[in-house]
Amino acid sequence: MELFRIIENKNTGTTFNIYPDPAHVDRDYLQAAGKANCRIISLGVETMDPDAAAEMNRKFDHDEFFNALDLLRGKGDTPQVDMMYGLPKQSVRSFGRDLVRLRLEQVDQVLFSPLMIFPGTELEECTEDKGISTLDCPQQYGYNREGGKDEYASLIMMSESYQFLRQFHRTDYYIRSVADCRSDYERVLEQWFFASVDKCRNRVLALQEEMAAGSAYIRTNAESLTQKISALFIESMDNKLQELEFLFELVRMDILEVAMKRMNDERARDIHPRLPSRSMILPEEFIKLKWVLSEEAWLETHAVPYELASRGGSRTPGEEPNRVFCVYFCPESKIFFVDENEFDFLGRFSKPRRLFDSQNAYSSEALETAGKWSRLGVLRIV
Repeated sequence: MELFRIIENKNTGTTFNIYPDPAHVDRDYLQAAGKANCRIISLGVETMDPDAAAEMNRKFDHDEFFNALDLLRGKGDTPQVDMMYGLPKQSVRSFGRDLVRLRLEQVDQVLFSPLMIFPGTELEECTEDKGISTLDCPQQYGYNREGGKDEYASLIMMSESYQFLRQFHRTDYYIRSVADCRSDYERVLEQWFFASVDKCRNRVLALQEEMAAGSAYIRTNAESLTQKISALFIESMDNKLQELEFLFELVRMDILEVAMKRMNDERARDIHPRLPSRSMILPEEFIKLKWVLSEEAWLETHAVPYELASRGGSRTPGEEPNRVFCVYFCPESKIFFVDENEFDFLGRFSKPRRLFDSQNAYSSEALETAGKWSRLGVLRIV
């Protein structure tokens, strides 16, 4: 707290990223950090396994950690959680339980790090006593000798399966919402993590590779990916998932969102050239020139309730209960939910055409709609 006061008095505009001990985080801590322009971006947990924590001379207090998480979420932050694999006494079973607990608390951002044995540290001096072996590499990655390299590889695979699952946040929200109780959802998660290192390992790796491809590949193959990933979830989590009415469509929606965000990343790396934007559009250009939907704006309909598509949002009364109209806009990495009329309006410009013609008479509403989407870059002048 004293350091926060010093930084607050001296700071002239620099933002500091900090990694606090969860035990320190309370309302006073957050208030002082905010005044000092210090932003919490990660909570160091490393392990929730009491045996592994004891071997590393660390303490983990479940209540302290989740209280800190709730406080940060309450102020609109989504901090990363740091986890480590390869610790002494750590097993596939205990690591899997840690990951289930994180998913139960809806922790999305997790940084997984391997144990590294640094020269000159106390841990290096007692690796033999703690049952730690090291890989033959400069980083001196450590792993539990009792479990061996096969178990170490399974821990890495579990961390990968966690990152794979987090891409399907709507699907996860849906499965969670239809679970009979928390323990039922917990059981489904356990099945996923343990299946991902056993019977479904190769399928998870293959699909993970496909989902790491470019945006064009993911979007083009969205239907086949939906089938394969839905089947994987059903087989690895619970065969009853195949009875869920909206599972396939929510998986498809999550896949398209990944493609959209991937295109945004590609734009940032200039893999695809950016189209020039215009700072001013004259009124007569709206009327006389032809307009077209940007190639980076995708129109999609999904046969799912809005509450599921938006992960909890409320739908406007009078709209279709089990159908959403979406504009995936890659430059902003955002999905716009629109009504059917606006969706059809944008759909007219899948090919270049004028705003008004013999089939579409002039209206101030259409002019206003066109202006909104042109300012965003969804509609462009040919």
